[in-house]
Amino acid sequence: MRRPLWGLTLLLSLALIAGCSSGKNTPATITGTVTYNGAPVTGGALAFHTSEGVYAAAIEPDGTYSAVDLPAGETIVTVNTEGLNPHTKKQVYTGQSSGGGAGMYGKAAGGAPRAPKGAKQEASPVPEGAQESPKGTYVKIPRNYTDKTTSPLKITVERGSQTINLELKN
Repeated sequence: MRRPLWGLTLLLSLALIAGCSSGKNTPATITGTVTYNGAPVTGGALAFHTSEGVYAAAIEPDGTYSAVDLPAGETIVTVNTEGLNPHTKKQVYTGQSSGGGAGMYGKAAGGAPRAPKGAKQEASPVPEGAQESPKGTYVKIPRNYTDKTTSPLKITVERGSQTINLELKN
């Protein structure tokens, strides 16, 4: 009767070892600082382009960032600070279509009637769970950092926690 227990113990041990072994896609956590010509980038967003998809992280006002649950492997990083540019016109959804006539959502399509011409339209509220506007101060960076095909920021993400500082230059 000892023999079946030994086999069961061996089987459970192998299952435990297999479950604890780390595969290539075990999540990684990356923290670090984003700088441009030696000074902190004080706001914006990072995108980590991996073979499994794109992962986002915010750049905090002190230049730090934290990205979680990234897969291990080669990653291209893009940086976008234009959401903080005070000279960029912010788009506000007013519920009106840009086309003439009843349109897809007008009364002719069975939707709600449009407001009378000249009536004030209220801006749509921010949906629950939507990301807030980026925090920080605008820092103009070279355009090549915003595009996956031209960004020179290529990193190797490893399993576990690591610190990777991102240095942007002219």
